[in-house]
Amino acid sequence: MEPLQAPSPFNEGGTLGGSGNLNGLVTVAGTLAPGESPGTLHFTNDLTLKNSASLNIEITGINPGAFDILNGNGSNTLIIDGILALDNTGYTGVRGDSITIFTNWDTVSGTFSSITGTDLEDGLEWDTRNIYSTGSMTVIPEPSSVTLLLLSFLAMITQHYKSQKK
Repeated sequence: MEPLQAPSPFNEGGTLGGSGNLNGLVTVAGTLAPGESPGTLHFTNDLTLKNSASLNIEITGINPGAFDILNGNGSNTLIIDGILALDNTGYTGVRGDSITIFTNWDTVSGTFSSITGTDLEDGLEWDTRNIYSTGSMTVIPEPSSVTLLLLSFLAMITQHYKSQKK
């Protein structure tokens, strides 16, 4: 496939999507939707997501090819702003599952103003703390689930202790 010379910037209301190679500096102020249910966009130069940008990442599983990826060339920069929107349709979370959606970038800077779609079924969620350092996310129990579990455990210990005192 011939690399696409990306016209830049992609303005608000516009969408850049699909799989393949993008040459040149790319600035997105609209929607960036890598993949073709899902897939990978390869960038040969820097990518900038503006504050009005929405990066839509589809996740149908954790195996290669089952989630969208933004791939750099090893020496380029990913500048992040805007919204990260996770679409988990077709994916059933399992604690400890991990995916990497940003690969082969020399530098990743900035932060998303918000991240949506982190909640999964059965009290699980995507932990996105490492998204800026390693490009990865891991499935963990929702904090409220962990808190309830700990409170239940403490209540059982307290009840046991009280029954032993009698």
